[in-house]
Amino acid sequence: MATGLLDVGAAEAALVRLAPLLAFLASVIVLAELTGAAGDRVLFAVPAVATTGFLAAILGAEVPLWAASGAAALVVVGAFAVRRPGVLRPSLVPWRLLVLVPGLFLVVETVTVHGLHGWLVTAMGADGGVVGMFRSAAVGAGLSNVLNNLPVYLAGEGAVPVCQPQRLAALLIGTNVGALVVPWASLATLLCLERCRRHRTRVPADRFVVTGLVLSLAATAAATGALALLGR
Repeated sequence: MATGLLDVGAAEAALVRLAPLLAFLASVIVLAELTGAAGDRVLFAVPAVATTGFLAAILGAEVPLWAASGAAALVVVGAFAVRRPGVLRPSLVPWRLLVLVPGLFLVVETVTVHGLHGWLVTAMGADGGVVGMFRSAAVGAGLSNVLNNLPVYLAGEGAVPVCQPQRLAALLIGTNVGALVVPWASLATLLCLERCRRHRTRVPADRFVVTGLVLSLAATAAATGALALLGR
């Protein structure tokens, strides 16, 4: 089905694939930060190589996501277990985020089954040209700032015909470049703010929202415009 609605089985499969990825990315960010403070070049290089290998495995070799992320995480944790075992503790893992994000997937999947899919199809329209690309990007950016960009892209992907890859690319732009207005719009922002909180660095909410809104609008429009030009 070109615009197939994701069923419960697909939602569970998506969570199984994404959960280790989220855990791996979170652990790499935290461990890399600790490495930088310690000045250990080996421990800085290992997460970098593991991340590169992880990306190469899922993008080039088509290795299952759970296998690639699990292997990369084991390499990173193993290196720290050998060189700095004292830094490995449960508090390094952002448990709240790892619970929040899968929960958002379940919420979006439930809402999708009960009408979100139809709304997305209507909101993004059927136009495969420039207008359709801008509509897809705008819907992706707007809804990402209401919910979260990861489940929003998954839901939006099912509302775009597979024969219109440029609209999918525009949706991807909107859900990534446009997810900057509120903290919960992006996992990367949540992780960054979590580190700021731990280091007692205050980020004013009003300045964050205003700056994010300006950047979101400008960057999404510019990136989608470039996509439209390159697609001609």
